[in-house]
Amino acid sequence: MARTFLSYALALGVMAYLSYGLPLWLPGDFATAMYASSDVVLSPQEEARLTPVPPSFLAYVDAFMRGDFGLSLAYGVPISTLLGEALPWTLLLGLCAYLSSFAVAFVLGVESAFRRASKVDRRLSGAMVSLDGVPELVLGVVFLLFFGAHLGWFPLQGALTPYSDKSGIAHVADVLAHLCLPAMTLFLASLSGQFLLVRVSVLHVLPAPFVSCAHLRGIGPWRVRYKYVALNALLPIVVRFGFRLASMVTSLIVVETIFAYPGIGSLLMDAVAKRDVPVIQVVVTLLSLGVVGMSVLLEGVAFWLKPKGNRA
Repeated sequence: MARTFLSYALALGVMAYLSYGLPLWLPGDFATAMYASSDVVLSPQEEARLTPVPPSFLAYVDAFMRGDFGLSLAYGVPISTLLGEALPWTLLLGLCAYLSSFAVAFVLGVESAFRRASKVDRRLSGAMVSLDGVPELVLGVVFLLFFGAHLGWFPLQGALTPYSDKSGIAHVADVLAHLCLPAMTLFLASLSGQFLLVRVSVLHVLPAPFVSCAHLRGIGPWRVRYKYVALNALLPIVVRFGFRLASMVTSLIVVETIFAYPGIGSLLMDAVAKRDVPVIQVVVTLLSLGVVGMSVLLEGVAFWLKPKGNRA
């Protein structure tokens, strides 16, 4: 266990260094990105002020650990302020989409595994395999054009109606209306993979002797499925779920960009376009920290789910 956490600490150090160093290799700089297409002529002093010398890696880590993220070159405000505005929207979108997706995939995967080789299982598995081949980019564009632009059922972008003074229930309804398309895109993009993962994990548990014993003892089918089989299938589900965290973060960034949803992903892509290197460094470092932190948490959950005799 200690060796595992040491590996995560090493991975975090490498990711922190890459998060700091790779943005410095982006072609161009903030002054070029903002003023190259205009008639503005900058003096050497002004250009130097717009492209400050980046701190060393150790100075960056020290400031990051103290919560001093610095200033955004594009907006001239503390990066912590931008994060405080973007993070709640990302958490709202990610939690709504991924938790609902996992809950639905878990139930469908268990039921499909218990009906293996049936017509329902074949159709459901076939549909999920087909859906698994459709990237979230395609899903997002289709939803945006059909449900947003063509039918006009949902807003096309943003998280709130601009210049709206709605409050109370009207405000909540406005937030949910803007949330629907990006959340549905993420929901479907992650549903198929999680369904297939749950189904395979349950199929591995079904031949176990304790399942037959539970049936012979007359235990009800729902209790057998969810108390005995599903709970024992959680360990491989949790382990494999950890492998998908990075792709889930990538999907979140793509979907936020498609729908101009004002979360961390949109903040990152805007910073890349404007070559706002300090923002890029902080956001990528935080995303890396989040992925590693969730992996450590899932490692702890997997260790807790292991039978006591197999813990090492």
